[in-house]
Amino acid sequence: MTGPVTPRPETPAVTGPALRSVMRRWATGVALVTAATQGRPTGCTASSFTSVSLSPPLVLVSLYRSSRTLAVITSQGAFGINLLGRHHQDLADRFATAPAEQRFAGIGHRLVRDVPVIEEAMAALVCRVERTVAAADHLLVLGQPMWCDQNGAADPLVHFGSHYECLAVGSARA
Repeated sequence: MTGPVTPRPETPAVTGPALRSVMRRWATGVALVTAATQGRPTGCTASSFTSVSLSPPLVLVSLYRSSRTLAVITSQGAFGINLLGRHHQDLADRFATAPAEQRFAGIGHRLVRDVPVIEEAMAALVCRVERTVAAADHLLVLGQPMWCDQNGAADPLVHFGSHYECLAVGSARA
């Protein structure tokens, strides 16, 4: 049984900063989105990645329209998703803030179907671009996985409250 509903005063329209504040309360995994052109790798950090469908397999990543990585993805028609573990905070920071030409310096990776895959990633996908959808200042990239791999159990890197957190695998299981 619930009590009476208390009317709330009407609030103004949601602003970008207000939405950002709400989204800081949503825990999400951290991935490196990668691509290559003429053998040169590029990539960026993303937390807006999700599976869309299992039949057929489809994933989605949302990237800022002016992203260099996005430009390579759309020109090449393929991209990688590299899921990061808790020990990859330095990689997440590097791919988020370092100049594009320095992001892969000293980072172990290999090309799978001409897409860079980070050697230490907890798991990785290589996807063919299925389609893109314009969404305000971002582009949603739907990808069909063509290859996947995982490196055993690991604790994932999680972004929450504007900070990286660790989620101990198995800690919440009954």
